[in-house]
Amino acid sequence: MKNSISKAILLAAPLSLSLTGCSSSTTPTPEPSKDGYYTEGREIDFVEGEKEEVATYHGTYINGTFPLTQTGQGYTGEVADPHIVDVENGYLYIFATNRIGLRSQDGCNWEIFSNNVINRPTWGDQYVKDHYGDKAATPNVWAPDVMKVKDKWIYYYSLSGWGSPVGIGYAVADNIEGPYEDKGKLFTCEEVGIENCIDAALFREGEDMYIICGSFRGIYLMELTSDGQSLYEDKYIEDKFAYAKENKVLVAGYAGNWDGSTYEGAYLTKKGEYYYLFGSAGTCCEGQNSTYSVFVGRSKNIEGPYVGKDGKAMTQSIKGNTYGELVLWSGAPGSERNAIAPGHNSIYVDNEGEWWIYYHAYVKADKYKTRHLLLDKINMNSEYYSYFYGGCIKKIIRNKELKKSCFVLELTSTLPVEVYDILKKGVATSFRDSVTSIILLKVEYKNINYDYLVDYFKYILDDIKGLLPKIFMQNKVYLDNNDIVIEVLNKVEENKISGLMNSIKTSFMYAGFDNEFRVVINKEEEELIKKEIESETLELKHNVSTSSDTSLDEDSVVVGSKISGEVNYTIRDMIGEDNNVIVDAYIFGCEAFESPKSNFKILTLKISDNTDSIYCKVFSKDAKEFARFCSKLKEGKWIRVKGNLKNDPFAKDLVLTANSIEIIPSKDVDIVDDSEVKRVELHAH
Repeated sequence: MKNSISKAILLAAPLSLSLTGCSSSTTPTPEPSKDGYYTEGREIDFVEGEKEEVATYHGTYINGTFPLTQTGQGYTGEVADPHIVDVENGYLYIFATNRIGLRSQDGCNWEIFSNNVINRPTWGDQYVKDHYGDKAATPNVWAPDVMKVKDKWIYYYSLSGWGSPVGIGYAVADNIEGPYEDKGKLFTCEEVGIENCIDAALFREGEDMYIICGSFRGIYLMELTSDGQSLYEDKYIEDKFAYAKENKVLVAGYAGNWDGSTYEGAYLTKKGEYYYLFGSAGTCCEGQNSTYSVFVGRSKNIEGPYVGKDGKAMTQSIKGNTYGELVLWSGAPGSERNAIAPGHNSIYVDNEGEWWIYYHAYVKADKYKTRHLLLDKINMNSEYYSYFYGGCIKKIIRNKELKKSCFVLELTSTLPVEVYDILKKGVATSFRDSVTSIILLKVEYKNINYDYLVDYFKYILDDIKGLLPKIFMQNKVYLDNNDIVIEVLNKVEENKISGLMNSIKTSFMYAGFDNEFRVVINKEEEELIKKEIESETLELKHNVSTSSDTSLDEDSVVVGSKISGEVNYTIRDMIGEDNNVIVDAYIFGCEAFESPKSNFKILTLKISDNTDSIYCKVFSKDAKEFARFCSKLKEGKWIRVKGNLKNDPFAKDLVLTANSIEIIPSKDVDIVDDSEVKRVELHAH
């Protein structure tokens, strides 16, 4: 049963995106087809684990992309070395070898917008003759990368023919679709000392620009100027090419003879504190005999070393040994392979934070004739998998009438709350279908770790609908004689939390804590707060008593004196303590508090100005005044309040303490529908 839970969790992530469909935002979520001939998702595992938990990729191809020509016909030509670009115009773009450009609104269905993004550059023709002879292959555009730098789109390209690499050039445009103006070389192979200087990929971090390039003779990292149009220029070294040649950093493979065990088609990206370097090893372009695969290493330093989970660096790869974690592989020769030689990838991160890898491969459907555009989902959270070792799916409970299913998992020990949340959401989205609309997750543990109790309490309160539960986030929660105890500060809190108890207990039970609950009042804290309220009440006594006489002179003034000055706040903008706050609002609730040690009573108004709501406290000096306040300050009344904003220890929130209140005309707006044609909608729940 050890593998059962691991594989179930592995499946949850890829399927969740397939079911959500393509988003209409500027960063869509791809929805791969399940009927094509392409690839299955692959997890990347940088944590030591059993081999069968890692090597789950066996070349079952299901995820396809569907390019169309400019006339709307199905495109069956080559899309090699794809680089994906996310643009805030509703489209994703892919640029590929031989100057082709594609765009898509969903990441799956693509249309060619150009067969000739730039004209074939000629600046390298003489370089080829000088270095490789008159019979060498004419150089063309390979493996472009496109990035917006400042206000320009830059189209970086490798200029090369088979056996005749020249270097890296670039073109610029104001629009991603062009037209591009070719600016010529960025640098040649000779100028930077990289023997096979092709396959450029760009990476930007803040104002720092980097380029990586190289093919089977070492992958190198170099720095560019902030505008991306020149090699970095050191103020102490006039020759920028000499500086780059001296300071380039080997990040994968090694310098020397051609070695297919090392890499080309590198791609650099970052997630959290780690940089991830992808590279393709093997042969790219021999049809059914190709051996391309994609590997990745990670590092906390952009200059490396980039390592796999075994700690071996990608610079250690040599003569048949390729290091890093395997991302894409088409299976062993002789096996049933619907696609062969996946490689030369780029990465797209959608608006859910999920990673998608775009790459090319030969496919069985056209008898491995040419390279096609494919995509896969990558799971980057495999460090969580260790929590599921030894676990299993205990049972699945299904209620067909209610269209509800509950997955019951048995795990060894308590999940951290962030892992539980990922699991819960993954299961809820992955297994929903036309028959089952509600998916629940229940976890049972062999060993419960109550160190996570507070985290789960906050998580569960945050998940309960409504604002009320949030005020209890800081309450103490602990285990006592196997009961979960929730401390509150007074009887009011006790009643409120008890009203939520069924929801809290059920949520804890599903999360693996099947305990009884008790709610207790912390008497010491309650007394401290009462003393603070008494002190605050006495402090305001003078203001209340001296101003109340003047308030009797005008019917509109209920508390304090006539308010001078204009409204200076909306409730939505009340985010911190302040004095002399003036706001117009209506009353939608009242609560009374009577001090047991004095004659003072406090009226707490719930007020709103239709931007937000807040508590407003009104202090009275005696029963007569309190009765007057209650008779004037009714629900539905609009009032103008002048007072001070302060953090209240009793309410555990920002509260407006009133110095003056006056009744004002209603600001409610009557909605009048005078249209001749009306529509009535009936919403059934």
